[in-house]
Amino acid sequence: MLSTPNQFLDILWSYWGKKGENSWEKEFDKCRGRMQSPINIDTNKLIVDESLNIEFINYDKAVNKANMFNTGYKVKIYADENSAEDVFISGSALNNQTYKFIELHFHWNDGPNNGSEHAIDGQKFVMECHIMHRNIKYNDMETANAHDDGYAIIALVYIELDEPNLMYDMITDHLHNVQDIGQQYTFETSIYLESLLPPNREVFYRYFGSYTTPRCNEAVTWIIYPELVFIDKKQV
Repeated sequence: MLSTPNQFLDILWSYWGKKGENSWEKEFDKCRGRMQSPINIDTNKLIVDESLNIEFINYDKAVNKANMFNTGYKVKIYADENSAEDVFISGSALNNQTYKFIELHFHWNDGPNNGSEHAIDGQKFVMECHIMHRNIKYNDMETANAHDDGYAIIALVYIELDEPNLMYDMITDHLHNVQDIGQQYTFETSIYLESLLPPNREVFYRYFGSYTTPRCNEAVTWIIYPELVFIDKKQV
């Protein structure tokens, strides 16, 4: 669970209060851009392109010594660069460029229909996962942030069921270790990114957008899977 807003007042932005979403456009010029995320995906306006594909490289390999870290804004999971198998995505949906996994994180809220950031035909979902990848032709975050092909983010959306998703137990079982800002936990077991994905990986939505939080850089190719991933209510 993330720390509450009053535990970190000296921040640049927030989801709440005076520095909440309504102030982002005023405080951050890129948040006034024309390609801002998240969006509502209107499936009646989709353009079908069966030539587009995503290639997963080493997604079935173990990510060893992954770390969980509370940034104050989110809990993120990232790989130890010195011990992890390099994991990538590529394919025609990404203009055949290659992107390296850097982190994953989750967005959720109270209630079953307002936790996700993206919506599909006006419907939001209990939770959304972002698996972030940086274009390998850029060596650091600042350089990637300055280019519209800097990042590729896979977004997964979730539905609550009354049965546990065992693939997520290893994550939710350790959230208590990072309740406070700045806390970090190193997983004792490996994470397999492939296990987080829905079975059907051929159908996805793609659009060009931005970070969903400040500084709102329009540097992201979004890949959104419409097939819902199930998760137990106790895991959210």
